Amino acid sequence: MIKIIKATIDHAELIAEIGKLSFWESHGISASKTDISTFISKTYTKDKLLGELENLNNIYHLIYYNNKVAGFSKVIFNSPNENIDGINITKMERLYLLKEYYGLGLGLELFNFNVTLSKKNHQSNLQNALLVF
Repeated sequence: MIKIIKATIDHAELIAEIGKLSFWESHGISASKTDISTFISKTYTKDKLLGELENLNNIYHLIYYNNKVAGFSKVIFNSPNENIDGINITKMERLYLLKEYYGLGLGLELFNFNVTLSKKNHQSNLQNALLVF
C-alpha cells in the first residue's frame, strides 16, 4: 500500500535522516567521503529542515510503502528559471527514496503526485533539480 502525505515541522528529523541515508546510498562513491559528509552535515540537519518546513514556499511530502516511510520530495511553486520561458514554474528540488525501496515504482509515483499537485496549483512547467532514487 502506498500513501503520500504532506510533511509538517514534526517530520523535520525524519526527513533529515532519510536525506542523509539516501544521499549516501546514491552518491556515496561520486565524491570523497569528506565532501559528501560536509554536504550532508550542512544540508540534512533537524534545524535546517525545520527552517525549510517553516517556509511556506517549500512543500515537502513523504511517501510510505506498507506503512513505512520510503522517501520524500520537495517542490517550490512559482520558482522562476532563466532557462525556462513562462511563469508559474514548479521547481522539484528533491525526490529521494531509500535504497530498499528501489524498483517498486515509488519514485515515479511520487514524481507523478508532484506533477498533479503542480497542475492543481496552476503551474505551467516543472523543473527538476535533484532526483535520488
